[in-house]
Amino acid sequence: MAAPRKLKSSDFWRGLDALAKANGLSASGLAVKAGLDATAFNPSKRKVGRRERWPNTSSIAASLAAVGATLEDFVALMGRKAAAKVKAR
Repeated sequence: MAAPRKLKSSDFWRGLDALAKANGLSASGLAVKAGLDATAFNPSKRKVGRRERWPNTSSIAASLAAVGATLEDFVALMGRKAAAKVKAR
């Protein structure tokens, strides 16, 4: 059996982007709805130099609460296939 793939920061960003899209929001709109700075989820803030930045767990939790989503919903949206379905809508 193959080893499971490690989680990457891009998985979490994909989940946040898909969560926003599923709720008719941009990443910035999701951040604002969650009570965060409008630039919190901007693509330009996803890397610091060459180092990838991970979204803050409290920001994820606030985003989920803002749109009434569960952690299970978010994990499903982190997957490439689920996120692609949301983008296709």
